[in-house]
Amino acid sequence: MNLQKIRQATELLDSKLIDLQEWTARCLGEDYRGVWSEEYLRRCAVFVRNMLNGADDCESDKKDDEILSQLREAKVELEKERKKLQSENIQYVQNQRLDARADLIQEKIAESIKNLEPFTGVPSDHFASRNEKV
Repeated sequence: MNLQKIRQATELLDSKLIDLQEWTARCLGEDYRGVWSEEYLRRCAVFVRNMLNGADDCESDKKDDEILSQLREAKVELEKERKKLQSENIQYVQNQRLDARADLIQEKIAESIKNLEPFTGVPSDHFASRNEKV
């Protein structure tokens, strides 16, 4: 079977220049004329037409593969950029947390200093008794 011969016969069938029996004879040979029903041949013709259209799409499949490859590369680059942004956001949040902790510690120290009772001094005899022991 010659694919070009089948393609031409299918085009003639689509143009209504030949009937299904003639299409079968051109595709398979004269021995197959009148062997199958019209409905069966119609279904076969639809199948062959779809197959031939799929064969024509091979070139567009190559283009589609190139586009798909470019999209995959772009997706990888986008994911890299997304991870970079996530890392920057994590670092920013960590810096904010450290700043907040430092502020909290300063506030606690200031509050503790305010809550200290004033220093009244140590009685003088406290040091005197300590010096005598030495």
